[in-house]
Amino acid sequence: MKLLKLGMKWVLPVVLVAIAPAPAITQTQNQSDVTGPTVPIDPVPVDPVPVDPVPVDPVPVDPVPVDPVPDEPPPIIPTGVITPLPTPTDTPTETPTETPTETPTDTPTETPTNTPTETPTETPTETPADIPPGDTPVIPVDSPGEVLTPIPIQTLEPINTDSPEPSAPIVIPENPEIPSGEEIPPPVSENNPEPDPTTESTNPIQGQILEDAPSTTGEAQPMSPLSDQEVDRPGYESQLAVADVGVAVQMLEEYQAMEFGNYLEVQLFGETATPDDIAQTLYDLWQATGNKSAFIYVSALAEQLELVMIFPHNFRVSGGSSDLVASTDLAQGLIERTTDIAVRETVPNVSQTQLFEQVQNLRSELTNSRKINTRSYLPSSQQLYQSLIAPMEAQLEANGIETLVFSMDSGLRTLPLGALHDGEQFLVEKYAVALVPSFGLTDVTYSDIRNREVLGMGSAIFEDLNPLPGVPTELQNIVSDPWKGNVFLNEEFTAANFRKINLEKQYGIIHLATHAEFQGGNLDNSFITFYDSRVGLNQIRDLATELGWNTSQNPPIELLTLSACRTAVGDTQAELGFAGLAVLSGAKASLASFWYVSDAGTLGLMSEFYSQLGEKPLKAEALRQTQLALLRGEVRIENGMLVLSNGTTVPLPPELGIEKTMNLSHPYFWSAFTMIGNWN
Repeated sequence: MKLLKLGMKWVLPVVLVAIAPAPAITQTQNQSDVTGPTVPIDPVPVDPVPVDPVPVDPVPVDPVPVDPVPDEPPPIIPTGVITPLPTPTDTPTETPTETPTETPTDTPTETPTNTPTETPTETPTETPADIPPGDTPVIPVDSPGEVLTPIPIQTLEPINTDSPEPSAPIVIPENPEIPSGEEIPPPVSENNPEPDPTTESTNPIQGQILEDAPSTTGEAQPMSPLSDQEVDRPGYESQLAVADVGVAVQMLEEYQAMEFGNYLEVQLFGETATPDDIAQTLYDLWQATGNKSAFIYVSALAEQLELVMIFPHNFRVSGGSSDLVASTDLAQGLIERTTDIAVRETVPNVSQTQLFEQVQNLRSELTNSRKINTRSYLPSSQQLYQSLIAPMEAQLEANGIETLVFSMDSGLRTLPLGALHDGEQFLVEKYAVALVPSFGLTDVTYSDIRNREVLGMGSAIFEDLNPLPGVPTELQNIVSDPWKGNVFLNEEFTAANFRKINLEKQYGIIHLATHAEFQGGNLDNSFITFYDSRVGLNQIRDLATELGWNTSQNPPIELLTLSACRTAVGDTQAELGFAGLAVLSGAKASLASFWYVSDAGTLGLMSEFYSQLGEKPLKAEALRQTQLALLRGEVRIENGMLVLSNGTTVPLPPELGIEKTMNLSHPYFWSAFTMIGNWN
């Protein structure tokens, strides 16, 4: 796949602070640099002595006692503002002792100790030599009302590009067997990925949103890799809250690129998408596919929720007005940030903590097998709908939007969006839904997927995990009319054979019917299970590079499907692995699930999905039609047979032990599956 890589280009407001040149003044030993009385000294009449270029012996001068003049002391200057001291007007500037900066370097230093000019280092003339007179350093503004300290501009030191020491071989940990259909607990390990010291940070805003990063105008430090830095989340949120739409989109794109790039250990470069770029692409896709999409950023700030919607060009604002108020809680007098193609909504009084709790509550209710015949999920589902969807619903309806493409903030990437409920119907009943890391990290090009062949691989038996008895039937149903391709099952589903097959032939769809898990910590903690081994996401990334999946020289993988996977609840690193699967593998899109679904439910959904995709070659819309078919009972189990929406019946494997009728309408069966990446 051709990754749309991001470079970090950023513009922030700056304040110019004028630094007045410090005068050449004489300072007594008891004077401070900026405070204390200034004592003028009457000059001693001395006959002019010709000075030859060669050094001369100094003439001792006895100090003349003088009475201090009761002048008012200069005011104390606040920190961060440099103000010159008053220069005595009665001191002759011709006296060599009062202009220490003009004394030749070879002049003897036997000047009596009581001469006030003996300590030239105390003269406050420390303006750096590399700042031309009249230039002023640019100081970034971190927060309103902050007192700024001028910092001299220095020359940047070279970037360290030494190669890192080779790392130890990665060992994939064993995974305990967990019964199918139960939610997994969040992992205890929080081992962060080892940064790559050869990766150069190209993000010019790292001094603004990265914690403890050096100021770009302060004393120069060698630039460290972006993956070595931690995002200053409070600083990022404070700037995002007051940014206009154009700047907010750039911040959101760059923040997502930083998170995914650091965790997935991939280098990102290129231009950041602007609202105009996104709107034009959405318009072009609408013309090519007939499906109208909106791109939506969701950011969960500490005390409020930020929604930014971008529509195809020529969109209409609900009510015919473009003067929308973004939030009354933002900066005074700040009125909507609306462009011709973007709308921003701020949802106050929705805290980040509250939102995350609602997400976990919803997942807990959906995956509780004892509540499979209840609607206990509705309270959380409706609360989340009111926070995330209702504020922008008028704009979506006014523009005839059919597909919602979400770029979600940390903590929200494993939210089953299709299961959100408005009190009457699910979100999936109104819109197709897709999840992307960001616009810039997604290959959004469209091609008819029906022209590509399918590689179906999987295993029904495992040494240390639950068997998947429905896999043989699943693969048989997928690689059938209208799809062409090949199937490899059990012993043929090895990592070596997978590599060999993909080197020999380029497939457009790769379907892996096997266990896969996304967990926190290093990339190798998340894995795909082959018949003979577990392959970590870091190895998947390396294999994709070897196979050329992420280059423009080969046709891209249109869709990578994992039909039996799960993601750790509440773990942001696990979220990054799940939502970044398409980026990591080089595939344009991936289809995966948040939790393990029953064998019968997975078999029904996957069989219906490929049937729908053959008729409607739009990935997110085909998934929506599949989910609706399960929700409405059009896909079901009757007397040990799988019934699809087109009337096709498929005998179930005896190992499933299902001989009665089984309803698959509960969102547990269909809402876990999510389209990630290219939604067309």
